[in-house]
Parts: sequence; structure tokens; C-alpha cells
Amino acid sequence: MSNREYRLTILGLALVLALNGTAGLASELSDGAERILDGHSFTPSNYIDDPFVSTTLANNVGGGMAVNTARPFYDLDGNLLFTYEGSIFFAALGLDFQQNLWETWAVRVAVEGLARAGTNMESILSEGATVDTDFAISLKKRLIRSERAQVSLGLDWGYSSTTIFSLRSFAEHIGSGGSLETAPLTSDNKIWKTLLSANTAYALAPGWGVRFNARGGIFEEPDFSNVSKAIYELNGMVDLDLKARTKVPLGLSLGYKWGSPSDNPHSGMSAALFGVWYTGKPDFTIGTEIGWWQRSVRNSEQDSDGVIALITLRYWF
Repeated sequence: MSNREYRLTILGLALVLALNGTAGLASELSDGAERILDGHSFTPSNYIDDPFVSTTLANNVGGGMAVNTARPFYDLDGNLLFTYEGSIFFAALGLDFQQNLWETWAVRVAVEGLARAGTNMESILSEGATVDTDFAISLKKRLIRSERAQVSLGLDWGYSSTTIFSLRSFAEHIGSGGSLETAPLTSDNKIWKTLLSANTAYALAPGWGVRFNARGGIFEEPDFSNVSKAIYELNGMVDLDLKARTKVPLGLSLGYKWGSPSDNPHSGMSAALFGVWYTGKPDFTIGTEIGWWQRSVRNSEQDSDGVIALITLRYWF
């Protein structure tokens, strides 16, 4: 972790700790009660934000696979020689903490790590291996709460650092006449993004609920200094809590994510989501969320498809 990333992490944690002494959600909405609307307990999601501002602690771990990953390989004159194709395996680990402030506000800090590597020689030569570290801090304000609905606005700031281990870049440098001493075996990409969000949850009936999330803002293009671009996201989810009508403490969620611009791998991702959750306690849940996604690949005309599964534990206070 660089000095800048370390300072950002310490700053976010210090902010949460400094405010913790004076923060507190109203007692009638503590211990998970805020996420219950009209008798329906909303399930969490790792990918689609909700409008709730209660204090929570969550961690997740999982992994997945990206397939149809293709990269073109050109000679020194720009002629296409061949295209590497293969699959990428990745493992993920995350932790996030949200602290309620003054009943209707919340601040959230999240840290995530993602490691990726090729599963065969083609994908190793094409994609190499990467290690991503993501840090995010968010501020959320609850605007409306009724018997069936809740609405909030949010401001999110995120910083991502990617270390790339690339045999391809090393070989291209040597092939173009570069020296072995200066051949790049690793490289770093750092980006930031700032987003405004609107979050809504609505209980259709006891046991049924829907929520929507819309975000828009800017992100820094990693290949160019001080170049920023617009980013947009639209997300939706419906969930079912069987405990509301039966004695089975099981929740199911089904959602969809969409991002723009579609030709950029940092924003252009579409995904279908499915989750299975334990709903026996209002202040605790554990479950698995699976995402089937498609996203663009830099310097390639072919999109990549993949699947990721995360096991998540979340506590409400």
C-alpha cells in the first residue's frame, strides 16, 4: 500500500471513529428495524446500494471466472499477428462499515481486494495477473421514510489502485529493441471516481420489496493524466422474504446492473444478480450473491463474460 493510499484509509477510519461517540440511530430503528418496511425485511446486496442509514458491519469473500477474454497481438508495424484467448480466475475479499449519524445521516467506509490471474498460458500471456485495491467512502442522507417506502441521497468517492504483472509488456519491450534492465514487468494504474446517487426501497407487500439505485458522476481515465469522463449507473432489485408468510427463514433476491459508457471497462458493465439469504434474525444475515456479468475489455473488440459468487455476513446495530 502506497503512502497516499495509507493516508486515505487512515483518514476514512479516523472520521468514522471521531463521529462514533456522538452518532446514534433512533432506538425504534436500531438492530435492523430500519430495513423493515410494511413487514418486509429487505435483503442486502454487494452490488446495489440501499437507502438505509443504520449502523452496519459486513464482510465478504468469494471468487469467480471471466471467460472469452481476448487480446490482439501486433508486430512492430502494427499488423495483427494473432489473438490470445483464455479465461481469468479471480478471488475477492471485502470489508465495509457504515455508521449512523444524527438519526438521518450515515457515513460508510469500504475496502476491497481483488486478485486475478490467467488459467492457461494464453490468458497468462494476454492478461498476466493483477491485484486491485479499492477504497471508498460514502455519505448518505435519508430524505423520506413512510410505512412502505424510504428514499435517500448519497455522495460516493472511490479510489482504486491496480498492480499489473504483464509478461506481454515485458516481451513487447524487448521485441522493440528495449533493454532488459528497463523492461517493464509490472505497472500501476490508479483511478478515482465521484458519484451522486439516489436510492429507493419500496415494500410491495409483507414479504415482497423492490429497490432502485441511480448513480452519476465522473471518473479519472487511468491511461491519461488529469482526464476525467462521465459515468452513469442504473440498478434495480426485487427480493422475497419467505419468513413473512411461512416459517422458513429464507430470502431470495434478483437484480440487474447497467453502466455507461459501455466501451470502458471501468464503467461499462451489465450484470444479472441472484442472492440467497438467511432471514431468521433482523440484526444479522448471511448469504450468497451470484453475479453473471458482461463488460468491455480494453484494446479488444470482444466483451468478456464472467460469473462471481460472494459469501456475505452483515450485522445491524
